[in-house]
Amino acid sequence: MSIRLAATTPATRPGWASGSAATLFIFFHQSLGFASQQRVNGVIAKRLNGSPTMTLDLDTLMRQMTEQKAKDALLTARSTLERSLRELDQYIERLDTAETPQDKSQVMNWALNALACNITPNLRLDLIANAQAELASVAK
Repeated sequence: MSIRLAATTPATRPGWASGSAATLFIFFHQSLGFASQQRVNGVIAKRLNGSPTMTLDLDTLMRQMTEQKAKDALLTARSTLERSLRELDQYIERLDTAETPQDKSQVMNWALNALACNITPNLRLDLIANAQAELASVAK
């Protein structure tokens, strides 16, 4: 995940912010509107007025982010399958309205093409596999 904050450059980030720490800094700043400070194995998020709002263990935060990635990967696959089901319903309607066996054969060919070309590439199995691997590494 590469998030870049427009006004954040290596010079304006805190001295500790590099690699994953920089990503977390930008995540807090962009997504939550919080400034953050690194502590040993933890992050303290502060409101812009300086009062602490929450303390998160870094491992807990990384686990939550990994779990969210896994859920998002499965939701992407689900939406692809739902979209494919709607397309198949359209092909079924076309098949019912086709008059000749040649027309019905053509509709079946289109449906087969849609199944072969649209479902597997759009399932984003790579995202699911990556999320599974990340969850396995977090579990160790």
